[in-house]
Amino acid sequence: MKLTLKNLNAEKDNYCNNQQKRGNPDENKRNNRLTETVPVHISVYDATGQLVSTLKQEIEQPGLYPLQWNGRDLGNQPVSSGTYYVRFQVGSQVAVQAVTLVK
Repeated sequence: MKLTLKNLNAEKDNYCNNQQKRGNPDENKRNNRLTETVPVHISVYDATGQLVSTLKQEIEQPGLYPLQWNGRDLGNQPVSSGTYYVRFQVGSQVAVQAVTLVK
């Protein structure tokens, strides 16, 4: 399974600095560095706008946080290949990033 980051529609904000790491072809990790304590909500949606998975929903302290989606839905079932949308909400800032899941 390969997760490819395609597009990021986000402006630089005061809460976090995003660092994408590309390594092993079977994984794609994203590191998020928080610069202050803020609520963080990260979820994955399919092309129809349905919630597929919630990756994080908590208040985080400053620091570096790796993020990786395992390609599974809320019921821990593998999802189909296709385009998904990861919604990042950090404090009052929101960004959406399209990802393509290829099996």
